[in-house]
Amino acid sequence: MLRAAVEICVDKRHEDIPELIEADRLRCREVEAAIRAKWGEALWTLEALIVEAERALRLDWTILREHSEAWTPKSQVLTALIRRCCETSREILALIHAGLSLGAHARWRTLHELATTAHFIALNNEELAERFLAHRIVEETKDEREMSKIRKSRATIEDTPPDPERLKSLEVQCQAVINKYGKDIKENWGWTASVLPKGQRHFGGIRQAVLADAALKGAHAAVHASAGAPFWSENPNDARWPPNDYGHLAPAANVTRELKTAFMSYGLHLYSVAGIQDMILVGIGGFVRLCDEVLECLLNVEGISLSDLETEETSGDEHLAHLA
Repeated sequence: MLRAAVEICVDKRHEDIPELIEADRLRCREVEAAIRAKWGEALWTLEALIVEAERALRLDWTILREHSEAWTPKSQVLTALIRRCCETSREILALIHAGLSLGAHARWRTLHELATTAHFIALNNEELAERFLAHRIVEETKDEREMSKIRKSRATIEDTPPDPERLKSLEVQCQAVINKYGKDIKENWGWTASVLPKGQRHFGGIRQAVLADAALKGAHAAVHASAGAPFWSENPNDARWPPNDYGHLAPAANVTRELKTAFMSYGLHLYSVAGIQDMILVGIGGFVRLCDEVLECLLNVEGISLSDLETEETSGDEHLAHLA
């Protein structure tokens, strides 16, 4: 029925819509073919890296769960964050294959936050990880309060009715968290209050704490409604109109770097967990080396070597940003 309604609309307004859709699909296939021709082997190695990351994480997760003393709050948080790193890496790869480099760059911003937060938690004590987990109750309570207001003010047929008992339960749990960790836990990044001073409790403060140096300006522009985002040109037929085969090196290379950061952070934590080092650390060391090998393979497509990423004039991140 919906398709019939759309077809009626198409008949009345733009009878050439079906042809335009077919032409668009053809162009998408051509772009995907061009990307495969240029990046096929390199992107295969990137996909293999992501698959290996997921395999390694499942193995480490199983070992940690089998040793109850090892399944600490920090283990739980790092495992969850790195699992999201793997999922986001898959999203970036899919966007690259589709010729949507700006979207891939935007998703890298998310990947960078996940990997950097994992590094931050790995460098600190178990209490910080406990606070991170407890902060989930704070966030859920805020969300439920907001949704309850929305449901009362403009209920729609899709909305589920307000559940006062759920909100009441969350409020009790949230207050218990505040009683235990202090009122600062109520802030958006309140779980960092035991480590970061006021004014630094945000992602920028976390990046500064772990000395993260990735060039995020372009990624921020890709995420937000910013004038810094590329507008390509005033030519409506510009070849860089997405999808296209431009700008894929930066997000692809950044996947390898963020996964390396995430798993090095995991290894840093696991090294301190008694009884499991020998079972896990050798595999993580091999994965970190694999990240470098895949990065080199990606760079070779553009005729760049690893040594080119660091020069006196520009940092490696700036170099990749120019290629985005």
